[in-house]
Amino acid sequence: MKRNYHSRNDGELINRGHGSQRFGLRVLGIVLVLTGLGFILTGAVDFFGSIGKLSGFPNKFWCIFVGMPLLAIGIGCLRAGFAGKITRYYSGEVAPVAKDTANYVIDGTRETLVSTVREAIGKGAEVEVECPSCNARNDLDSKFCKECGSAIPGPKRCNCGTVNDADAKFCDECGTPLTEAG
Repeated sequence: MKRNYHSRNDGELINRGHGSQRFGLRVLGIVLVLTGLGFILTGAVDFFGSIGKLSGFPNKFWCIFVGMPLLAIGIGCLRAGFAGKITRYYSGEVAPVAKDTANYVIDGTRETLVSTVREAIGKGAEVEVECPSCNARNDLDSKFCKECGSAIPGPKRCNCGTVNDADAKFCDECGTPLTEAG
């Protein structure tokens, strides 16, 4: 079954009849809005005109109840028919303001942001290991504790060749139990 679509410049597929559907929605919307307003106006004039008369109740008041749904449906059709134009206009109005706001915030926080990132990178490089005996902090490559002199266990290697954390009880790769010598 052949699809009735073609590609726009940005690669998004749209319906080939998109333009005519949009035009149809616009025309239908205008017709429904005008018809609905006509019904509402007829009913309102009849209602308010009968207030000053002693002739009785209004006989075209029902037109308001016909006109309101027609007006609502017509507005919905117009919104759908003009959605692209409205969205492009709105984007053109909002995008420069959003860009200016973002640039203002970035200019005001650039130094703080740079120092925070620099500090985080520096802290990431300062990795330490804790002594299992006295809990003192030691450099990552230390073999013995600088406070108590006890041996600091290094990474454990499994029989499968995977290097695991020093405190690991099982291999990260194969799940084999790791021994103290392992």
